[in-house]
Amino acid sequence: MGGRKYALIGRQISHSLSPELHGIFAGFGEGYDYELRETPDEAGIPALLGDLTYHGFNVTSPYKRAVIPYLDALTPKAEVLQAVNTILRREDGSLEGHNTDVYGVKQMFTGRVEGRKVLILGSGGAASATCEGLRQLGAREIVIASRGKDPGVPNGVGHCTYEELRQHPDAEVLINATPVGMGVNAGQSPLDRCETGFGDFRKLKLAADLIYEPYRTKFLLDAEEAGIPVVSGLRMLVCQGIRAAGIWGELAEEIPEEEICGKAMEQLLRDQLNIIVIGMPGCGKTSISRRLAGILGRRFADIDREILRESGRKPSEIIESEGEEAFRQIETEMLRKYCRMRGLVIATGGGAVIREENRRLFRENSITVYIRRTAELLSTRDRPISKRVGTSALYEQRAPFYEAAADLTIFNNRRFGTSHGRDGRMNSYQYDLNRFAHRMARMVDDRIRQLSEE
Repeated sequence: MGGRKYALIGRQISHSLSPELHGIFAGFGEGYDYELRETPDEAGIPALLGDLTYHGFNVTSPYKRAVIPYLDALTPKAEVLQAVNTILRREDGSLEGHNTDVYGVKQMFTGRVEGRKVLILGSGGAASATCEGLRQLGAREIVIASRGKDPGVPNGVGHCTYEELRQHPDAEVLINATPVGMGVNAGQSPLDRCETGFGDFRKLKLAADLIYEPYRTKFLLDAEEAGIPVVSGLRMLVCQGIRAAGIWGELAEEIPEEEICGKAMEQLLRDQLNIIVIGMPGCGKTSISRRLAGILGRRFADIDREILRESGRKPSEIIESEGEEAFRQIETEMLRKYCRMRGLVIATGGGAVIREENRRLFRENSITVYIRRTAELLSTRDRPISKRVGTSALYEQRAPFYEAAADLTIFNNRRFGTSHGRDGRMNSYQYDLNRFAHRMARMVDDRIRQLSEE
């Protein structure tokens, strides 16, 4: 935008939503530029901080403590926490370290931890800020779990190792404050490496992850399967970012933080979450999804066609020559590739929901829409499984999987190009298709607004 320039300092941060977030914030002021500065090790920090073209920085894992020796001053809060996530270059060129994570934590957990025992996984800078935020909110007891011996926890906070987690079956809130679950660690949970699961916490009321990309980490998916309410770290990202932009002087003071937060949450969810379309073969997934992508301005991916493009064979040819199981493995790998992207509309094959692994991939970073169509209206053309099993029997087998995977369900029992307008004339196929896709778009918009308010 040609204004002042800021950057995020961290390791393995290509997944970060911070540029998108600050791009939104820039619209609430005079405008500023923001970029990612991947820093493989601590040795690169001094030169980066010394670059006078930057007016400030955000700092993320694993450098929230490592940057402190290179700063000229710390705010009292950052001093106490010994963790910095925001740096301001003052008018004299000196660097001042702030911590806005505490504010983000409070906004994320207000009404969720008061009077409860909280168990935090991780002992880094994020965990330190989380402890302080929870203390201010009135958590009854806070315990930090780390891999090794006591890392030096704040006063009044308990400590245990991961092997000792089972000694806290009365924990009511469990928080992941580690980076396990994002970036190169996607698909992993900090609980995977210890003999502890959500079933060991009989009083658990909430599982929360400070990670926001993917929207639902494996940690949160495992909690959901155990019937435990979950919350993602996206709101914390937005709220701490608002305070950071305020420290830099880049937000118009007259605009309420609540308004900025609401707009940022909704826009980030639109940018981040995929829309995955599921349903029986012949229900119209491909044509409807492609039109939906056009309406929403999103990139479209059809999994069956991507398999054809990469393998040179149609799914039906792979099934007939190698069997259904071989095809399902290829399909899962393709889903893993596309489901971990952002902001797509993805049309899946009719049998993709059968595998639990695929359904979990749907849940990670997507809104899943089920197009439901009665068996009698389903086409079997170029669909070997539908022909072999029969559409009615196949529908009976798969319907429970579709319903379990769906965030939204839309019925499609119409034949496009057979409806009539108010003047009595028959509408075209394209008109009916477009109208149906617009209806889906409104449903998705409503779902995103709902998520942004949670």
